[in-house]
Amino acid sequence: MDQGELTYIKIPYPKTEDLHLKILVPLCSLIISPGIGNAWVTGKYHDPKDVMALNVTQEGNVAEIVAVGAFAYRVPRKFLPALTLSLGRLHPFSLSISAGDLIDHLDLGAIPLSSLEIHYGEGSQSIDFSYPNPQLLNRMKIEADKGPVQIEHLANANAAVIQLNGDSAHYRLNFGGELKRTTNLHAGMAVSTTEVFIPSAAAVKVKSRTPPASSQTDDFIYVDKEYCNRAARDRQEPLLDINAPYGVLKIHYF
Repeated sequence: MDQGELTYIKIPYPKTEDLHLKILVPLCSLIISPGIGNAWVTGKYHDPKDVMALNVTQEGNVAEIVAVGAFAYRVPRKFLPALTLSLGRLHPFSLSISAGDLIDHLDLGAIPLSSLEIHYGEGSQSIDFSYPNPQLLNRMKIEADKGPVQIEHLANANAAVIQLNGDSAHYRLNFGGELKRTTNLHAGMAVSTTEVFIPSAAAVKVKSRTPPASSQTDDFIYVDKEYCNRAARDRQEPLLDINAPYGVLKIHYF
């Protein structure tokens, strides 16, 4: 790769709190990994065909990385640009991502996220929390059209609330890692299928019109207007509290 084709990115930490990083890349592949340096964001942008200009701004507690182009949708996918970022681990921040149909790979392990919001198009997507989040993730919101969206080591996200939305979206959630607190998972009414993979000893409650499909026979029993597995009936904690009243919900144990 010609180094002249690359644009390098470096965003320092501002001397403020309540940090917020916004990434808008509707027609650009995106790869994110945890950083190891002292910067908030480092990375590179590869756009050999000059399809979209990259705009990086920072004002106060907000940093924005934007790559948009009026005619980019006419360009063959193989010529669309690629954005690779490493995110800092020194200070907590909120992260907002608006992506498109291209396949993205996000490893958010050990990144101190206080909130996370991602909007996807129709492409297959992959998210991983390879290491525990040292920060309480107050809210994670993901919206995807169709998908599928695969999330690995989701217990490591340290999330209080997870909201899934999207027209005909298909989510595969693997709660690998250590679930340290009760997590409320909401699947929106337009979500087609939610598959949840959990440890065999996990406590799970489900609010749904019908009992969830489970990989274990006679697993969930209707108690106090909720479907509860054995660990939940024994009042074990932490608890995975699922609200999925409309789409298909499948529970798999590992």
